Formats: sequence, C-alpha cells, structure tokens
Amino acid sequence: MKNFKSSLPLNLVKILFIFCFCFSNSLLAQQSQNELLKNFTATSLTVFKSEKNKKGNPIFEKAAKPWPITLEKNGDAISKLIINRAGVIEEPYEPDLKEYPAYFKDTKHRIVFVDDNFYYIQWSSGKATIKYILTEKSDVDKDHDAHTTKIENYINKTVAAQSGDRAQLSAKKDEQENADKLANSLKGKNVKSIAVKWIDNTSQTGHLVKFKYGIEATLTDGKLLKTSNLGGKMPWDDFKITVQGAEFGEEMITISTDAAQIPSDNVIMNVQSKHQTTITTTSKLPIHYNTGLQLNYFGAAGGVYQLTISAGKRGGDGKNLMVSVKAVTTANGETVNQIEVVDAGSGEVLNRLKMNPNATLTFNTMGGNGSHGRDETHAGNGGNGGNITILKDSSVAVFNYAVNNKGGNGGKHDDIGSYSGQSGSTGNVDVRTDSVSFGW
Repeated sequence: MKNFKSSLPLNLVKILFIFCFCFSNSLLAQQSQNELLKNFTATSLTVFKSEKNKKGNPIFEKAAKPWPITLEKNGDAISKLIINRAGVIEEPYEPDLKEYPAYFKDTKHRIVFVDDNFYYIQWSSGKATIKYILTEKSDVDKDHDAHTTKIENYINKTVAAQSGDRAQLSAKKDEQENADKLANSLKGKNVKSIAVKWIDNTSQTGHLVKFKYGIEATLTDGKLLKTSNLGGKMPWDDFKITVQGAEFGEEMITISTDAAQIPSDNVIMNVQSKHQTTITTTSKLPIHYNTGLQLNYFGAAGGVYQLTISAGKRGGDGKNLMVSVKAVTTANGETVNQIEVVDAGSGEVLNRLKMNPNATLTFNTMGGNGSHGRDETHAGNGGNGGNITILKDSSVAVFNYAVNNKGGNGGKHDDIGSYSGQSGSTGNVDVRTDSVSFGW
C-alpha cells in the first residue's frame, strides 16, 4: 500500500480524493424518499404556510393546528403517504416510482421530504411552488429561495437517477410477465378439458347486447387455469376462438342485429387450444330477445351556414319504413315477434329482428334541422319526419313499439326573422293487419 501511494503524484491523489468525496455526496443527494424516511416515526407535524408580506415578498406563517400524517409501508417501501390537511381533509399521495420514489403525488400536488421537512408543492416545468412546509421543528428557515432551490435540485437529480432503475424495473416486469405467462399457459401441459364461462346475466340477451365471457382449462392433475377476467392469468392467445351470431371480441362479444345470422337462436362459440389442437369446446348462449332496441334513421342536418347560394340548405327527411311483424316460436321454445324493416322507397331490407313482445322497439325517423341563415342567405327548412307503415300478422298478440318521427326544426336567421326556415312536418304511422311471411 505504501508503494502504491508513493507511486502516485500528489495532485492525482488530491483529484481522486475530491472525486470520491463528490461521488459519495452525489449518491447521498440522490437518496430516494424510501431511504430518507426509513426512520421517520412522527404522526403529527407543525405547518408553515407560504404567504406574501405587505411588500410582496414570500414569508412562512405558522398555522394554528398541526396536520396528522401517516406513512403506509410495504416492506421498506412507502406505498402511500396520507396527510390530513387542516386536520380534517384526508389527502392520499402515491409514490411516483414505488421502488425509488422522488416524491409523492396526487392529481394536483406533490409531497417531498428533504432535510427533515415535508414540502407540499405544485410542480410545473421543473419548477416548484411551495404551498406549505410540514416539519417536526418549531420553526423553519425564512429563506424561501433556498427551500425552493433545495426541492428542485433534489427532485431533478432523483428523477434523473431513476432512469436506470426504471429500465431495470421494466426489464424485471417483462421477465416476470413472461414467466407468469409461461407458468399459466397451456403450452407443454397435459390438458383434460377447456370450458367457456359466461360472466353476465344469461337471462338478458337480445340484439346489440354486449356479453362478457372467460375461459377455464382443467389439467389432468386437477389444476384449474383461468383467464384474467375469471381471476387467473391464463393468456388469451393460448386459444383460437370463433363465434356465430355475434361480433367477436376478446373477453366480450356483441350479439348480432341480424336475427337471420343467429343460428337456431343461439350464439355459438368454438374454442380450440393452439397448443393441443384436439382440445376443443363449444358453448351455446341462448338468445331470449328480451331487451329493447332503437333503430335510427334520422334525416341529415342541413348544415350551419350557406353563404354562396340564395337559400339555406333544407334538412333531410327521416326514412320512410315498412315494418312487417309475425309471431313465431324460437328454437328455445319462446314466443317472440319476428320483424323485418324495409326502406319503403328502395325496398332494401334494413333490419331482420326477433323481439320478445314485452321488449320495446323504437323507431327514430326524425327530420333533420335546416341550416341557419346569415346576411342575405335564407335559413333552411327542417326535413319531414319519416312515414311508418306497420303490417301485423294475425298471429301477433302484442307488439311493443315507439315512434319518434317529428319534423326537423327550421333554421334561424341571425337578423331577419322572415328569413328563418320552417319546421318539417311530422310523419304518419299507419298500422294494418295483414298476412305476413318471411324468407328467413
């Protein structure tokens, strides 16, 4: 050791000493809130509010009442800091990074502990605005700028020091997620069976209803694996899923609006394990058609301003509809109304539905509003509401429906009342009894 010292120039020794001293101080300055608060035990703190004196200079005024404070910990890490502001309002703050926090935060404020003081601050663009200082001491340094500089230096340095920690934590998280995925995947495991579990109330099913489901897998050793929405960690990409009678979505399906596309009045889901292709299951969700539905065929709005033509734009008319209804029995043994909605103008089939007689089918065929007018431009008239003709087969005992086919509002003129548009007319509703048959 003596030889080593004697072989180094004196200046180099000084440089190494200074480097080590600065490096150790740099590490100390970058201690996380967990480290700085590891020995903190106080439950109540004296409060100093940041105010301005008559000259407009910042000062600290001591508050009348102390504020209770609570630190909740998970091991050595602080999971939550709770302040009872004014001794009444409970404010919880979460660490910005659990493993290496630089501060604690809610949606508006930050709390940071530096040199035995808690600073209650607002933070913007790397700058701190002190609102309160909370401390166990009977007084605080009056140098407002010194407090602010200390806070900003600490937070900025600690956040900078977090970058490596965040990368490591992200890598560990990815590693853990991959390990969890492998541990809960069916890959390489002996699978006895898989099953679909319908989560929502299966008694309420109708067109456009969204329905949640999960998947369970039973291994040959009896162990049960589940997807996340059933409380497990089995990955969804373990499965190939197809569905008939509904729009597919991972964890949730949407029942089709076309009754002709719902096979035998059941949504049918087929699930196959990608890792053991012989392991499959089929599940049926009976459709009771007992939920209400709204059909929207509004007329288009005329716009806002038409400044280049002599008259404002008229709102569009609501669509004219021909609605045919017949009572039928579903494959599940329930009596429902079979309904076909046709565009009365073009003859295009718009909807093929089935609905329980007690469920309400609403037709919205209002006319569109006319455009507004300005200067020499007349406002547009409102469009007319659509006409609806309902043909009921003699088999129909009850058909619950509602119609909204009011005409659109006429556009208003900014200045000249006589240039305002007229409202459209309300459409007609004609109900007839006639023989009805369908090709689906």
